[in-house]
Amino acid sequence: MNWNTHLKAQSTRATRLYQDLLKIAEKSWGVPQNHRRALYKTVIERVLAHGAVAWCLEPTVRIARKLSTIQRPFLLAISGAYKTTSTAALQLILGIPPLHLELQREARGTSLFRLRIRLSTNKGWAASGFDRPSTLPAHGLTRLSLRNIVFQAAEILALLKAVEPVVALPTQQLTILVDNQASSKSAANPKSHNSIARKIFKLLHSHYHIRVSWIKAHAGYIGNEEADRLAKEAAETENFPETPLEFPESFIKTSLRQKMLATWQMAWDDGDTGRLIFNIIPKLSLQPIN
Repeated sequence: MNWNTHLKAQSTRATRLYQDLLKIAEKSWGVPQNHRRALYKTVIERVLAHGAVAWCLEPTVRIARKLSTIQRPFLLAISGAYKTTSTAALQLILGIPPLHLELQREARGTSLFRLRIRLSTNKGWAASGFDRPSTLPAHGLTRLSLRNIVFQAAEILALLKAVEPVVALPTQQLTILVDNQASSKSAANPKSHNSIARKIFKLLHSHYHIRVSWIKAHAGYIGNEEADRLAKEAAETENFPETPLEFPESFIKTSLRQKMLATWQMAWDDGDTGRLIFNIIPKLSLQPIN
């Protein structure tokens, strides 16, 4: 019950891809280096990432070594470097992370965004705040984390907190006015990736007497102007308690990338190979180095 068979199959597939790459690009002719790198990132790496969420969420040392062996020929073919060049140095020069770290980042993202599986909070990375429940005080004034985006904080959550209390009211026609078209469209989309928007959709779908309508912002509507005033008050009050809320996808993707870079940098700092290159280029990046 392990992934040995899958890794062997991936290795065989990688060998065929490597041979295909050599047919169109050798070290000194054919496809330019930047195009070779693009082919690797958009085609070869995508093939090797097949099903990564099942087997590379927490890769073992053995899997990491096997993936490094699979990745190395491609790095040599892209860079045109001597075969004695270390894998770590090739990764640094090309701005291509170790394959096991890249696949782990993708596996974590897939777990969060597609499978809606909350990852363990003891991993020490920012996505542990994903999918936390949210609560608002009765007066409807609160602060959210600086990680939360305006659409998520000021619009979607506010709409949810407007819909929830009126659900219990008598079934008479009720209209909730919002000044943000994106939030109303998101709440009307049953396939929205935003969990709050999906919750609003379910509430509205089961309570037909409630509808959401858009109004123009800053057009003199008393309620709309008061909402803006309260939003500014909460934003400017530093000691106001924060409301926990799921982090936006953009923040989590950035956090996953930063975590991968930090792990890669640590391995580069403490590595045993590529020390001559390390003396010249101690800090890595995702951009190729000429």
